[in-house]
Parts: sequence; structure tokens; C-alpha cells
Amino acid sequence: MFGLFVVLGSLLCVPAARAQDPNLNKPVVNVDEEVTAFAYAPDGRIIFSVRRMFKTKKYDLQRDDIWMLETNGKRKRLLEGLKFTHGDKPFTYQVESFTWSPNGHIVAIQLFTTTVDPEEDQRQDAKALLFLDDNGHELHPAGKDALNKDALVMDAENPMWLRDNNTVVYLKSEVERELFSMEYLYMSSGPPTKVFEGRTFMEAVRIPGSNSAIAVERDTHMDGPPRLQRLDLRTQDDK
Repeated sequence: MFGLFVVLGSLLCVPAARAQDPNLNKPVVNVDEEVTAFAYAPDGRIIFSVRRMFKTKKYDLQRDDIWMLETNGKRKRLLEGLKFTHGDKPFTYQVESFTWSPNGHIVAIQLFTTTVDPEEDQRQDAKALLFLDDNGHELHPAGKDALNKDALVMDAENPMWLRDNNTVVYLKSEVERELFSMEYLYMSSGPPTKVFEGRTFMEAVRIPGSNSAIAVERDTHMDGPPRLQRLDLRTQDDK
């Protein structure tokens, strides 16, 4: 079991069994839960997920709860995993990471999901993104059917916020999770669109405080060596 211990303004993720270590400064706040992921908001709040397991007649499922730790030490739950649904088949997920928008009002949550087809006795694993505002409201990015209540953006990972707080660039698997394309996702206007269309990348990391990222590009045929690129995610220029 792991817990969060906030110590003198810093955050440590340590086994709960070591909480009595005499060399550890007295924590300001102790979250004695099985924490699966956490991230600081720009204003110092901490969003974190807690592992939650429950049983159905045929399956053991995991759907993590999501909590906010305010700067005054108070906690509020943003999402109750037990009540979160996706489609009409057994569904389980684990929170892998959180990525805050620059203004700290929206968080992109990366999930590892598994959906089971009971009739075919098959399971399908997929990465997905869920967007919540800092009050716990689910956001449905524009372009999705308004009648579709599913808040998940499937086959999406590694969200990179642009500084407009409205646009996210994410990776989508193209070649057996070795190569990825990029897509824009808008919180308020227009359907998803391609970024650097026709190009594929092995990985990308946003440069903090900018609309740029560092990425490793490689073509789909794996010809030639990978290329390290600086990408402007807004103008789609590269160096």
C-alpha cells in the first residue's frame, strides 16, 4: 500500500510502512490510501487517484476514485469509480497519470482500460483520456455526439496542453504501439483534427510553459534512424 505524505511543501510517495521512519520530517498532511497516481496543480493543490476494487458475479473490477487535496488540507472526491461507466459491457480501469491545463482548471486523466465481451469471452485493452474540471464535472470534448454520454476519448494517450487552455495534442497508436500519430482535441469547438498529418513519432514531451514539444520521429517503414525534433504544436512547424 502506498500513501501520500506532504512534507514542508514537497511531496513524497513512500510505502505506508515507512511512515514512522524517524528520519522523515513530520508530514503536514497524510493521505493513508493506496494511491495509484498524483499531480500538483499550478496553485499547489494535489489531484490523486485511489485504487478501488469491487466484484460482480463473474469479474473482479478496478475503477479508481479521484480526489482533490486542497492547499488547506481538505479533501473532496471528484469522481467515484464505482459509478463511472463506459458502454454496456464489463469495464475496468486504472489511472496512470494526470496532466493539468496551464490555468489549473481542467485535468486530463490518462487511463489504462479493459473491456470484456462476455459472449465472446474476450478482453480489449486500450489507453483512454478522461477530462474533468476542478469541480469534478466530466467534460465531453467537442466533436463527440452530443447524445453520447461516454466521456472517454479512446485510443488516446500522452496529452499535451497548449497554452490556450482549450486545445490538447495527444498521441494515437499507429504501428503496434511503437509509432504514434498526433491529433488535436478541442474542449469547446470543432472536431478532432490531425497534427503533422502523415508523420509518426516514437514519443513526445511538451516543453513546459510553451506550445512546443520535443519528439522522436520515425517513418512507418522504420527506414533510417530516428530524428529528434522540436515541434511547434500550434503552427505545426518543426526544427
